[in-house]
Amino acid sequence: MADGPPPRGAGTASGPPGAGSIDEAAIRAHRAERIRRELHRRDREAVLTVDPVNLRYATGTRNMQVWTMHNIVRYALVFAHGPTVLFELATGRHLSAGLESISDVRPSIPFDYMLVGGTAEAMARRWAAQIRGTLKEQGCAADILAIDRADTLMVWALGEQGTRAVDGKAILEHARAIKSADEIAAFRLSLATCEASVRSLHGFAVPGTRESEAFGHLVGESLARGGEFPETRLLTAGPRTIRGSRNRPTASCRRANFSPSIPT
Repeated sequence: MADGPPPRGAGTASGPPGAGSIDEAAIRAHRAERIRRELHRRDREAVLTVDPVNLRYATGTRNMQVWTMHNIVRYALVFAHGPTVLFELATGRHLSAGLESISDVRPSIPFDYMLVGGTAEAMARRWAAQIRGTLKEQGCAADILAIDRADTLMVWALGEQGTRAVDGKAILEHARAIKSADEIAAFRLSLATCEASVRSLHGFAVPGTRESEAFGHLVGESLARGGEFPETRLLTAGPRTIRGSRNRPTASCRRANFSPSIPT
């Protein structure tokens, strides 16, 4: 199930309160420029983004963020001197329609064994040919490609066709290290929604509330305010509120003393 269309322009009614004051287009433009600066600095012609967090940074799009962390069905090529080409599931191409940050949207080629079974190697070869063909369209040599995250089949299929895969994660990490004023404003809004969710949790968590119930309330409040997903399940109550403690679903709260960890 798709997460829903990404924000447009200066905000979206489906986002958290105050989202209308954020210039999403300016954020997308800044991020594209940051990636291209890093590509130039490292003398790379392009970077392939696969990680859904980096993919959203590079394109401004999102679709099944958690599922695509372990099923590579969305990816994008960002070129130092050219366009950004997004490869998307056929059922999700409408999610990026009209976004100025994307030059072209093409069908992705899945090759994960869970999706294609015994044809994984053949599908990986098709995928590699698609990537190499797109590189050549933009005048790239296609003998080397930076990738932010790669499965074994990706490296094998590219290598078989003459493209050496190199680590491209540093490109994205260094690009993301410098924030624009618009990004900082967006972070402050995100933090405000997180704080509001935690305040709601303090009102909800009365003695006898199970930790699983409290965590569910916290996640629900975050989602209602525009959050996407929790990366960790960390919430402890009472005397066990130390960083890194394991959540116990059946444990009961003896007092309103929580240590939540939930990104928004």
